[in-house]
Amino acid sequence: AYGMAYGNHYFYSDASNTAHSPQAQLTMTKNMVIHRQGYVTKPQTPAFFATHTGATSPVTGTLTYNTSGTGYYNNGTHLSTSTGKFTAPVAGIYHFHFHGFIQSNAASSHFECNFIRHNAAANNNTTMARQYGDNDWTGNDYGPSFSMQLTCEMAVNDKMYVVHNGCGLHGSNGYYFGGHLIG
Repeated sequence: AYGMAYGNHYFYSDASNTAHSPQAQLTMTKNMVIHRQGYVTKPQTPAFFATHTGATSPVTGTLTYNTSGTGYYNNGTHLSTSTGKFTAPVAGIYHFHFHGFIQSNAASSHFECNFIRHNAAANNNTTMARQYGDNDWTGNDYGPSFSMQLTCEMAVNDKMYVVHNGCGLHGSNGYYFGGHLIG
């Protein structure tokens, strides 16, 4: 459905009923607003940002998250905090970002962090972006920090997640994963 008021344009959908009749009860969801100032808002856009506030340090492997981190956001609940995997609800172009830092007193060693996309149709994994590094510091300060970003196309039910190996990440707000649908 479409509506206009005070110079704003509203676009709605009805997920409650596909067989409309005069007696049907409609539950409308606002999907997009074009504001009179030129802003476009899409309140249903899949988007998330998460960290972990209590993982045992150092953290390696497939990273997981919890809901108590500062700034936690999971619009549409497409990120599973327990598996660490974001599932694409629609085909489109997505942008992802990750930031982490190495645990203090971690062994002097290398590390590798990867964005992994699981292609649901082909049932296979692809490394989409990777960050290599080396921790030469073994004192009480935290080791190096690093960031990654990725923009890619995903199909419905594809998954994106982060795998970190080598010297581990700090487990309490020491790594952050986020993303959203661009279009």
